[in-house]
Amino acid sequence: RENAVALKTTHGFSKHSAFRSWKSMVARCTDPTDKDYPGYGGRGVSVCSEWLDIANFVMDMGEKPTGMTLERINNDEGYRPDNCRWATPIEQGSNKRNNNNLVIGGETLCLAAASRKYGIPESTLRNRLNAGMAPEDAVLPRARRGGK
Repeated sequence: RENAVALKTTHGFSKHSAFRSWKSMVARCTDPTDKDYPGYGGRGVSVCSEWLDIANFVMDMGEKPTGMTLERINNDEGYRPDNCRWATPIEQGSNKRNNNNLVIGGETLCLAAASRKYGIPESTLRNRLNAGMAPEDAVLPRARRGGK
C-alpha cells in the first residue's frame, strides 16, 4: 500500500494551503484553454521557471495566510519571488490594471483607496474628478452651500 501511494504521489503538496493558488497561477499563465489565460499568459505574463515546481513556490511564498490571495506587485510583470506577495482582497482590488489611479501629495492611490483614506464617497470623488478638479482638491472636504 505504501509503495502504491508513493508511486502516485507526484509532489506531496496537494493539501498545502498554497497549492490551489499555485495550480491556478500555472494554469492561467501556461494553459491556453484556461478561462483566465487571455489576461495572463495570453498577454505575456509568465511564471518563473523555478516556480513551475511547487516545492520552490512553497519555499519562497510559505503558507497561504487565511483570507489572502497571491498578488503580483507589478501587474505588467510575471510571477516570481520578488514580484509576488500574499494580499488581502482590498489590496488586490487596489492593484488592478483597470483602476483609476490618482497622485495625491506624491502618493499614488486608486479611486477606492483614496475614498477610504480621505473619507469621501467614491461617487463624490469620481464626480469631482469628472468635473475637472485636481486630485488634491477633489479629496478635500467641502462645506455645504446654503446649509445650516
